[in-house]
Amino acid sequence: MGVIAITGARGFLGRATVAAALARGHDVIALSRGKGAPLPDQVADIPLDLADPTAPLSDVLHSCDAVIHTAAAMSGDPILWQRDTIKATSNLLTALSKLSPKPRLVLVSSIAVYDATATQITETTPLEPYPDARDGYTRSKLAQEALLANYAGEVWIARPGAIYGPGRLWNAHIGLHLGPLLLRLGNRGEIPLAGIAPTAQALVTMAETAPEQSPRAVNLVDTDLPDRPRFLAALGPAAPRMTVPLSWRVLMPLARLAARIPGLAPRLPGLLQPRTLAFRMAPKSFPAARAQAELDWPSTHFETALQTAQEGPA
Repeated sequence: MGVIAITGARGFLGRATVAAALARGHDVIALSRGKGAPLPDQVADIPLDLADPTAPLSDVLHSCDAVIHTAAAMSGDPILWQRDTIKATSNLLTALSKLSPKPRLVLVSSIAVYDATATQITETTPLEPYPDARDGYTRSKLAQEALLANYAGEVWIARPGAIYGPGRLWNAHIGLHLGPLLLRLGNRGEIPLAGIAPTAQALVTMAETAPEQSPRAVNLVDTDLPDRPRFLAALGPAAPRMTVPLSWRVLMPLARLAARIPGLAPRLPGLLQPRTLAFRMAPKSFPAARAQAELDWPSTHFETALQTAQEGPA
């Protein structure tokens, strides 16, 4: 077994990935800002800000066989996305470029990077051609992946769907949640879910495995994906008390109007940005064939997986 460094090690995905790497017998170096839940005693816990250009990243990573990069801004404003996703990734790539041999890199991106108009999302689907028309999170992930263009090293790009697990069940693909009321936007189409445990296991498998080409992108989505009514039915008592079904197309004229206002579009919530609205709510399918073929990605049953997540510790 080897040494794996995991960035964002105290985050939701980072903690699960640390646990998965330890379970497989790896030595783990955990990189985080030192905030959040404590990590297991056997982990080399190194507080470090990836966005700080003076951080001694090359010194920390020189003994690693692989780096799993989960750290990123999940929400916020353009300054935060630029700093915590794009700048942090740029600094990491610069540090890895100084090493010989370079550790294998597993970059955690997102299923959101694909063309909003595509109806079937696979690894061969074109990426979003109009990033400025998407939400800030998607723009930051597209920019993060673009940084790899000048990087020479073994790279996996993991593109998980909406990751769920104990303490995190909801996602932005359902609709607009207003207290006890849910405006359910759409019926048909799959919600691109990814269970936390198989996602973490897949990241460790990537860290252990040379990609057949570099960079190698793999979508990580459950094999049994629900539509919105099925998702809400499986939530049971945890679902919003009142649900109003509404076609996502109803919001499109308002979103298109708002998009024409100079300077406003990038600051709008995702559901009022036309291409983000279309990606999240228009009917789509998300095959997991490549993950199954290359990463031993497991078959799932949605209701069973969701029940496990509901019953697990938050």
